[in-house]
Amino acid sequence: MNTEHAKQIIQNGNRVLENLMDVLELSKVGDESQYLKFASDYKQFELLKEKTAANAIIDVATFVDENGNVINFSRSYPPPKINLSDRDYFIYFKNNNDKSTFFSEPVKNRGTGGWVFYQVKRINDRHDKFLGVVLVGISSKVFSEYYEILANNFNSKVAFALYKSDHKLMTRYPFRENLIGKANLEGGAKRILDTGKPFGNMIVQSPRFTEEFRIEERFVGVRKLENYPFYVSVTANKDIYLKSWVNTLWWIWGLTLSGIILVVISVIQISKAQNSLQKELVNSNTKCNFEK
Repeated sequence: MNTEHAKQIIQNGNRVLENLMDVLELSKVGDESQYLKFASDYKQFELLKEKTAANAIIDVATFVDENGNVINFSRSYPPPKINLSDRDYFIYFKNNNDKSTFFSEPVKNRGTGGWVFYQVKRINDRHDKFLGVVLVGISSKVFSEYYEILANNFNSKVAFALYKSDHKLMTRYPFRENLIGKANLEGGAKRILDTGKPFGNMIVQSPRFTEEFRIEERFVGVRKLENYPFYVSVTANKDIYLKSWVNTLWWIWGLTLSGIILVVISVIQISKAQNSLQKELVNSNTKCNFEK
């Protein structure tokens, strides 16, 4: 299935996030005043802008203070007055001293109106006191446009979706804006994952989350992303697979092969972006050492 594509995108977002954290660490930010001075500087706007310009999957990159106010972000300088204190990631990190990456629920971006989900890290002072967060936003379009390519290679009645591990819909094709962020607790994907297996497929006849819970017979396949709290599902209407079991077998193999081809293309593009990030980090280290 197309889990490798999703995994590569999330890994790439994480690398951008780690790179920003490395720059922060190299700048020796140790307290609130130092963080505010660092994060609000025009140089950091240029840094954030470079990260998004060089990487098509990144929708926005942002530094946020301890009250949820945007200090600096990649779209404009100075940034408009935006407060993110009600976001799930900010609430989590304000109350939890956690060094891991937080993956947010999908939300409508307050700057563009597009659907985005965020990869976020907590920023601490030298005494582990909360200073704020740094985040990168991944547009849901990055996934849905890829899923559209897959679906169009087969049949309009094939749907692809990315879910968080709590079964909340991150994005899908065909896109259903009214369902983004809602939990699908009735589908075949949850039934498969509830068995404890990281992947599987079955034919189910149950209420369908995306069709106003009408009972439909359909094929459902699912696979979890390794090391990340997401899974990808594919759903096909019964008229596709009922033609014959032989056709079903060829359909599944064809789907897999198409996914592999597109993943290879995606990995090549993402690898180029990763090489660019590595060069930027080397340049940042060199510049920091020179200034010292």
